[in-house]
Amino acid sequence: MGPSVSVASVDEPIMDAVGQQWSPATIAVAWPSTSGPTAELEAPSIHIRVLAPYRPNMTVEELRQAHIRAALNVLSSALLALEESAPSPQGVLPTPRSA
Repeated sequence: MGPSVSVASVDEPIMDAVGQQWSPATIAVAWPSTSGPTAELEAPSIHIRVLAPYRPNMTVEELRQAHIRAALNVLSSALLALEESAPSPQGVLPTPRSA
């Protein structure tokens, strides 16, 4: 079974210096616990703090989708940074980004 994704907390919207409104939130991604010999180990989870563009007339579902899109952007950027900082195994050619 795959992980569950939830918008764990949403804070009050904030306004930046140019008047754009943002909605801070925490997105939680949690894998289910296992059974067997690893049952006592804590299941993996990720908590991502994001800022999503906010409009006062947004529905709850629109705001949730904006938070999920923001989390996807943060995770994509984080994965690229991890790829670039990971050492290459010997004999493996570097990717175009790291060359």
